[in-house]
Amino acid sequence: MNVTRTEAVQIAKDFLKEQNEYVDNMYVEVFLDNSPVESRYILKKLGGKEFKEYGKNELWSNLSWIVYFHQNLPRQIQQKSITVDVSDKGKVFGFIKTIPDSVTIPSVSKDEATVLITSYLKNKIGKDFEKFKMTESREENIRTRTDYSFRWEKDENKLDAKIVITSRVLGNSVGSFSYYFEVPQQEREYFLAIEAIYGTVSVIFVLIIMLIAFYLFLKKYHQGEVWISVGRNFFFLYFLLSLINLINYWPAIGHGAMIGNLSFLYTKIIIFVINGVIISFFLALLVFAAWTVGESYARSLWPNKLKGIDAFINGHLFSMDSGNSLLKGFVLGSALSLSYLVVGWVINQPNAKIYFSPVGLLDSYASYLPALLTILDGAATAILASIGVTFFIVNISYQRWKRKWISILLSGIITTLAFVIAATPPSLNNFGINLLAGFIFGCGIAYIYFLFDLLTILLQ
Repeated sequence: MNVTRTEAVQIAKDFLKEQNEYVDNMYVEVFLDNSPVESRYILKKLGGKEFKEYGKNELWSNLSWIVYFHQNLPRQIQQKSITVDVSDKGKVFGFIKTIPDSVTIPSVSKDEATVLITSYLKNKIGKDFEKFKMTESREENIRTRTDYSFRWEKDENKLDAKIVITSRVLGNSVGSFSYYFEVPQQEREYFLAIEAIYGTVSVIFVLIIMLIAFYLFLKKYHQGEVWISVGRNFFFLYFLLSLINLINYWPAIGHGAMIGNLSFLYTKIIIFVINGVIISFFLALLVFAAWTVGESYARSLWPNKLKGIDAFINGHLFSMDSGNSLLKGFVLGSALSLSYLVVGWVINQPNAKIYFSPVGLLDSYASYLPALLTILDGAATAILASIGVTFFIVNISYQRWKRKWISILLSGIITTLAFVIAATPPSLNNFGINLLAGFIFGCGIAYIYFLFDLLTILLQ
């Protein structure tokens, strides 16, 4: 991002002053819009090289700040709000003003509204506006005024898509304009449906893993076969990392969310509590239960695999046991990261059937400190995936069947189904290939665990 959050707010305020809109007494929220569906579609059509260049000289952008000014009133009370889109290059390419229906504004005719908005857009967008064709215009009669909405389109033949401009005239003044890339509806529905279905199934499956882990923990606890001290430390470590991460991610919380008639701030606080206190708490409990149960089995099956983590926990960072594991983990982790880069460079070609999407990586910009978010999220994910999936599943399955290949296959299957908590590869566009990649990744981590130890996979 070439523009910081603070700079985006100032750019939005300066733009609104030109519109004779003053927002100094309003609440302000800033969200990151990385346009995941649009970015994936463009990457699919153009490949990695052209994807970086596409839209570089356009006013609109698929990576932008959404600056939201509001009055923070309960939702049953109509209120004024203004949203401004600021591109990563610092250009305003859209705004939407919402005002109560009770506000009286002198109205103009449809022809006058058309002339008004056309003149406005020519000034904001420039000569490129002449390439657009009006495809829709509507009149909306409100009790205190008449509003008008318009839509213009320009075909983007190279991508089988469209560039769209929408706008509204509220009474006798411009109330909004939006300038954006529009993905074909069929493609959009595919991306969203796959994510929704896969995400829902994964959450359900994670809940099943939690129940199994809690059941085995209680069973072994009553049998006196578990040690809770290290598990307790992992619980607090994971919960603390998640909580700090969520605090750092505060600016992005609540975007598009509604809870009854609550004001935006209260909605944001409730979402924070649900994610930070409830969800993170139960995931930390999963880490605790998975560690205590997995450790109980591992110390009887292969105590050598815990020597590295034991030395690390006891502060013996430079001992032979922890040193070897740390070095192996860093080397394997670096090799894995490099492989993602190489494979992405090879397969991200124009009209590719399979490609890596980097969209998820851009979410870090939504936080206060992107670098801190990346580090803490990586650490929390490593703990949860390595202990909650690999360490737990491999040990309980090997104890049951005494076959390494069964444990490796189970780890691959569960990593695929529980991708919400497992560190799977970057998102691929092909659903089947994405499943296969997750399965291979899970099998690979389990295989490395059998070859080396727990500390190695934690650092990978």
